[in-house]
Amino acid sequence: MARRTPEWQAGLAGEPDLVAILSQADDFRDAGQEAHLEAIIPCSRAVLAACAAQPGLRFEAQKLLASSLGLRWVVCRHTYDILEAMEHFRTAVEDECASPSARYDVACKWTYFARISRCACTALAYRLALALLQTALAAGPTVQMQHSLIGHWSVGSVRLPLDAASYHVGQGRIEEAVETLEQGRALLWAEMRGFRTSTEKLQRVDPALAARFVSATRALEALATSLSQHDGPKPGGRELSRHHDPDSSMPFEILREAALYGPLIIVNHCHFRCDIVIVFRDSPPVAIPIRGDPFRRAQDMATRLLDSRDHTPLNPSSLPTMEALMEHKIPEQSRVWWCPTSVFCSLPLHAMGPISPSDPRRYFSDVYVCSYTPTLAALIESRKNVAQVQESPSLLIIAQPDESLPGVQGEIKVVQALGKQTTTLMSEAATTEAILAGFANHRMVHFACHGTLHEGAPFEASFELHGGERLTLLDIAGARLPAAELAFLSACHTAELTDRHTPDEALHLAAAMQYCGFRSVVGTMWAMADADGRDLSRHFYKKLLADGGRVVSVGERAAEALRDAVQKLRRKRGMTLERWVNFVHYGA
Repeated sequence: MARRTPEWQAGLAGEPDLVAILSQADDFRDAGQEAHLEAIIPCSRAVLAACAAQPGLRFEAQKLLASSLGLRWVVCRHTYDILEAMEHFRTAVEDECASPSARYDVACKWTYFARISRCACTALAYRLALALLQTALAAGPTVQMQHSLIGHWSVGSVRLPLDAASYHVGQGRIEEAVETLEQGRALLWAEMRGFRTSTEKLQRVDPALAARFVSATRALEALATSLSQHDGPKPGGRELSRHHDPDSSMPFEILREAALYGPLIIVNHCHFRCDIVIVFRDSPPVAIPIRGDPFRRAQDMATRLLDSRDHTPLNPSSLPTMEALMEHKIPEQSRVWWCPTSVFCSLPLHAMGPISPSDPRRYFSDVYVCSYTPTLAALIESRKNVAQVQESPSLLIIAQPDESLPGVQGEIKVVQALGKQTTTLMSEAATTEAILAGFANHRMVHFACHGTLHEGAPFEASFELHGGERLTLLDIAGARLPAAELAFLSACHTAELTDRHTPDEALHLAAAMQYCGFRSVVGTMWAMADADGRDLSRHFYKKLLADGGRVVSVGERAAEALRDAVQKLRRKRGMTLERWVNFVHYGA
């Protein structure tokens, strides 16, 4: 009897639910117990027939029969089994009497069995599953509850958008792959962004109505971001359901606008296949398969980085990005944006290198000016309503010097010496209320303090203030700052992910600053050295404000300023790789 193909074996990695299913199939086959399956399937049919008038039981019976037929196909390879399984999977997925979460769970199993059996319904299964993903998430009325929902999903359910994108790439539908990733990632930020619909046109027609609309959406957003994740629906209660359009993905023709000033490099991490997808503004996107065993290697690298802080740089040959950029005639020193998925979100992709054995000190970031973005939509949003002004931007400094951060005093002096309009909130003056009020009156902000994380609790990420007070991720996300330009976060862990189960949600402080309106954010991927804050700030602002102090959009110049500042920092005696690689730029 035939054994599983390499594709199936690859599909097992990181999928504990399906590992259990297929391991059980192996047990049946190796022990010669296929007869047990022959008994299970008639029982499943009988249960389905007996509970046809009972919606809840009917759904469970459909799910049981579909799974049993799929399992028997794995063991026996009978085509009629997998075809019938596909029918029952679809019936269960379309059963509106079942909860969206339960249907989404079944849909994920459907996509897997459809894909490994190469059924014609695979694309349909992925499309329906993605629609259910959004609907299932809407069952949580707060972002904390929605995050908790995702946390209880299986690995396969969380990774479904990446799997779907890899399927489209394999079918040559690269634009659809980009749309799929955009539809299925950073869902919590997208939910919150839904409360911030532009009222510009309405304001021109009916200012009073526009004001009432803004007031209502602010109240809804405050409710969605303020309740405890434990304040969920009571057991037995009905799920709150909001309508989601199954075809709500942003079309590629809009998404490609994110590549207006340079290509976007999407790195998709999937157990079926890993690909680099490069999006260009004026030419078709390209997909480059990553050879070897990139799924496992990336997992191992991320684990080493997160658990033991092993900051070994990526070998450029493992991600053939540079060759593709050169092939498409992207000049050196051009800007590029990284948009990684899954465990790649924890890796310093900008620091691949050395890029040549003959030049051991030249890394990817020396060739291209690198930025990151959680999604293409986030980058497009960061370029809206850029203030076309010529005056020097005002700067808000938030600092918490103490015995553990002796370098903060020197860093503050460097920033204050810029000769620009600055406001400093230090020690007890830097309260949450004062900081949020200061955000509204300054286009630039500079933090010099402790940043803290709580493992598995991304909404608890915060800046430490005086007397144990904290400025949290949700405090920041609640601000609305249409004129904000730049946030420099000279603190530990500001662009680091704390929840390994949901890396594609991009829940960190840098993303929160970008979401609330700052078009450009400088953050850190892990703990930073206190001594680096002063030197990096001096080099960064000198480059940023070099044009006689006349700045149109500091946000759009921050990436190059950071890259050049880091290059100078690297020349410092005793500088180590993990210190300079740490600093990253997000946004415009």
